[in-house]
Formats: sequence, structure tokens, C-alpha cells
Amino acid sequence: MRSRFPRIVLIVALVLVFWQLASAAPTGQAGVATSAPLETSTPDPKASATPDPKASATPDASATKAAPQVKFEIDSAAVAHLSKLSDFETAYKAGHRNFYQQLWSNSVTPADGAALAPDLLNAGPTDQAEKLADFLAAAQLPATMEYASKVDVYDGPDGPGYVLSLRVILAGQLWQRSINTGPEAWRDQAWAPMAVPGQ
Repeated sequence: MRSRFPRIVLIVALVLVFWQLASAAPTGQAGVATSAPLETSTPDPKASATPDPKASATPDASATKAAPQVKFEIDSAAVAHLSKLSDFETAYKAGHRNFYQQLWSNSVTPADGAALAPDLLNAGPTDQAEKLADFLAAAQLPATMEYASKVDVYDGPDGPGYVLSLRVILAGQLWQRSINTGPEAWRDQAWAPMAVPGQ
């Protein structure tokens, strides 16, 4: 007979994680969660034009936010981002045979709540004329964001879809979340630590 001890430990760990997220989330009236205004910073003009997940914004210690708070703020911002992306994708697919695809938005991955402006505005797949600048002009998202974003597309046996991926560095660790729109629900991925390429 297998022990239930590892399962109980996992359940307790999950409860603690959700409790930390809930207690770190800023609240408004009647305990309703609200997102705090985003901090802004200016990207380093010397930053490489090639995305480097090892690179990050380096806010001073007083500006650093707790990881659960940053994830909460990004999750809140992702709701608006996904809504604008959905509108753009619907219009794009009407004039093309597939969905709009986007490479990573930033050469420097935002870190610890410091918001950066996307700087890879003219990057894009070689088989697509539209670039990140076109999406941002249509979407009217905030000029700076606490995360880097990417959009992957697929066309599987059950039909086409796209995935919005978000990245942030928290206390030196790269984290990623993926949000699927389409029939392949397994592509939805909660926040998880990522290995930095090349390490």
C-alpha cells in the first residue's frame, strides 16, 4: 500500500503558495483584488538588440517588489493584453490564412517589478510582414510593462490557435507563464521557473 504522505505534503505546499499569493495581492474596497500602478523605468540604450534572458532590469533595492506581488500584477495586466491580442488576432486571421505570430518583445527581460518598454519593435518571423510595432499601435497597451511577451501559433488536428507567453525575472530566477487560445488546452502553463538558455 502506497503512503499518502507525499500527496499530503504536496497539498499543504499548494495551500501555502495560494495563501502567499492571496496575502501579497493588493486589495481595494471590500477586499476586491486590484492591481497597483506599474512602475516605469528607461531601458538601457546600450542593451543588445538580441533577446538575452540572462539580462534583466536591475532596479535599486528599494524599488524591488516581492515575487507574488509582481506575478499578481502581471496576471492582471495579462487580462487586458490578451483581450487586445484576441481582437488583433481575429482581424489578422480574417485577412491571412493563419494567426499573427510575435517574437520576444524585449532584448532585456524585466525584473522584480521594474517596467520596461518593448524594444524589439521590428522583430518578426521571416514569413510575416507584421511586426510587434504593428500590434502595439493597434492594441494601445501601456508603453512600459513588467514582463516580456511572445506569441506562438499552431494549427493542429483540432484546429488553429495561439499562445501568449510572458516572462519575468524574479530574484534572479527566470519565470514564464503561457496562456492558450484555441483547442489545445495543454498549452496553458502556470508560472514556472525556467532554465536560462546556455546555463
